[in-house]
Amino acid sequence: MTLWTSLHPSVQVAIITGVFGLFGLLLERLRRDTKALHEDVRQTKYQVQNDHKTNLREDFDKMAGAVERVAGTVERIADTQSRHEELLRSHGTSLGSIRDDSRMERQERILLGQRVETVASELGELGRQVGLYHT
Repeated sequence: MTLWTSLHPSVQVAIITGVFGLFGLLLERLRRDTKALHEDVRQTKYQVQNDHKTNLREDFDKMAGAVERVAGTVERIADTQSRHEELLRSHGTSLGSIRDDSRMERQERILLGQRVETVASELGELGRQVGLYHT
């Protein structure tokens, strides 16, 4: 006698009914999941196919080429910007030197002006002294 045969027939019927009920639930869940998966596949197919005359791979390859061209352009712009930064730095240094030279020349002109006034004053004094001695 086995465990199954030792069970009362109503218990056997209940077990069989439960197994078939569980099997039915699993099939229903599988059906819902399959339906959801089918909808996801339909949406994906719509996104990929859509109404384009070209397929997604061709579009992607064109976009990848465009991105590569843009990346090359950006790299060239960055190189140009670096050169411009260096030129601006160089010009700033040159302007600083010109400003320093200009400041020095201004100081020299002021000193020269002061010296001219001093010499003129001394010449005036000498002229007065010479004029006094000749009188």
